[in-house]
Amino acid sequence: MASGDRCSVEVANGVLERLVQGAPLHDVVEEVSECLRSVLSGSAVLVVLERPGSESEPVSDPRLSDEVTLALRTLGKRLSNAGSLPGTPFGPQGAPIGVWIDTTSHDPASQPVVEAIGRAGFRSLWAVPVRDPLAGHVGWLFACLAEARQPEPGEFSLLTMATRFLCLAARQEGIVQQQASGDYDSLTGLPGREVFLKRLGAALARHQRRQGRVGVIVLDFDRFRVIHNSLGVAAGNQVLLTVARRLRQSLRWNDTLARLERDEFAILLEGLQCEQDAIEVTERMMQCLHRPITVTNREVMLTASFGIALSTERSTAADLMREAEFALADARSSGGGQYRVFSQALDQGIRWRMELEIDLLHALERNQFHLKFQPVIELDTGRIVELEALLRWEHPKYGSVSPSEFIPIAEETGAIIPIGRWTLREAARLMREWLNRFPHLSPDLKLSINLSPRQLRYSGLVQDIVTTLAEVDLPPSRLKVEITETSLVDTGDTVLSRLEQLRALGIELALDDFGTGYSSLGYLAGLPVDCLKIDRTFIERLGRDQAQAAIIQTIVSVARALGLGVVGEGIETEKQLVHLRALGCTRGQGYYIARPLCVDGVTALLERGPTILHPFQNRLEDPSELLAS
Repeated sequence: MASGDRCSVEVANGVLERLVQGAPLHDVVEEVSECLRSVLSGSAVLVVLERPGSESEPVSDPRLSDEVTLALRTLGKRLSNAGSLPGTPFGPQGAPIGVWIDTTSHDPASQPVVEAIGRAGFRSLWAVPVRDPLAGHVGWLFACLAEARQPEPGEFSLLTMATRFLCLAARQEGIVQQQASGDYDSLTGLPGREVFLKRLGAALARHQRRQGRVGVIVLDFDRFRVIHNSLGVAAGNQVLLTVARRLRQSLRWNDTLARLERDEFAILLEGLQCEQDAIEVTERMMQCLHRPITVTNREVMLTASFGIALSTERSTAADLMREAEFALADARSSGGGQYRVFSQALDQGIRWRMELEIDLLHALERNQFHLKFQPVIELDTGRIVELEALLRWEHPKYGSVSPSEFIPIAEETGAIIPIGRWTLREAARLMREWLNRFPHLSPDLKLSINLSPRQLRYSGLVQDIVTTLAEVDLPPSRLKVEITETSLVDTGDTVLSRLEQLRALGIELALDDFGTGYSSLGYLAGLPVDCLKIDRTFIERLGRDQAQAAIIQTIVSVARALGLGVVGEGIETEKQLVHLRALGCTRGQGYYIARPLCVDGVTALLERGPTILHPFQNRLEDPSELLAS
């Protein structure tokens, strides 16, 4: 390892010099990675550092495929210590620094990563956590090797040196915020992650000798970032102090409450007899948090998601933490404000999701996506006025995957950007073909597409839309873009400016699922939208619930006053259609009118003419009939 020693000295001098000069983090990481690649023959290196409040930023070797990079990023996001990884620990005697995973491993926990690495021609993965002695977990250093082997003793120091320099570079960049103590949180005084893990390990050892089970609860606040960004750091700290005090008061004297990171807390429970004991503690915490918190002369409300894991005879501290984090991730993906208890079924579901994340990366190039279109009509005439493009994924193994399952994954991984670009291009191309083929179509017939929150934050969005419309020769006035209320929460002026740019091009903007988000009717006047789509939850109770009719009439009245169009979603019966029209809603879509149609189905529909439903004779002229009945 003489060459490794020489390289260690060279990179140490080089990195220290770069740090003194204030070099960007990316440059320092590149220098460290290059040294590792030069010593570890045939290797490829990926460094993933977690930035608080934003997404992990990888510095990757160009020899790593997108599939491997995504698999490793996904693994790194879900785990925060080497003990959570399936594999063989390596390092100096009694002090492992990382884990070796052989690509011939059949452990289900590492299968997606192992398969991706194997397909790329590598036979080993070395995973080394980057841990700051003061702030804890910072990220991961992954090395993929062509040989099936563990690191040699001389390579331990090289890997250790690399992670230490990554910590120093991260501190200088401001990623790592130093605390007064690495053991206890400087803000709340609560134990930190290291102390919590030590206590958890000791609790498991005790309960191997006595009855009862150990439980871990991990909680994370659903919208803390909104409070932190809108009210400031001081207000955010005040909220954290308040919730820490409330949580402590809701626990037993011998329970341990710890702050793991910004707004993530963990609770250690001992002496549990069954799952229900842990659930009762969780429900008490949910109740104590469900009270307003006064900060800077205003009240704020917080909800939290909870993940619960209970020990078995063979549980380790790393096992319980991993399982609780998995349960927390499932609770958050279900909308927040809920708890989940870890189970084998949940574990399988998470592994399935990880598999989907990798497969989604290749779905475009493998032509697994297709579009369906659902018409929107004028309720008075039955004339088609819009075709809403709906993305569908046909998975070769699982068949049709619901958009509610794969769209959140695409959002989280960033795959939504190329997928959204393809959706727009394909929908616009088909719209152009239909307009050319059927000249009798209305001049105001529009193509409608949906934009997700991640797409709205994408800086190249407007240019992508302009370029695509020009390439397929579709006028901007033929396009309608739908966004949800929730996508506008916590958006800055940049996103609103982007929407204004689209309107200036002549593109119509619609607010989808209206009534289910956080905005109010008064908030509408400040939004750059042209149309409201009333959520189906209001429509489905029409004729049975007078309150729903009153709400819809109010929405329609306010929309008219603001010069906005209104579309009713989810119309499934003739009665709902008649009621909507009587309440002043002019347009609608739903299964009663037409289900989502394949391309050939749309073509056949347009061949028959621009009208789907003929005008009804049995209309209710006075909305008061609905409100008084």
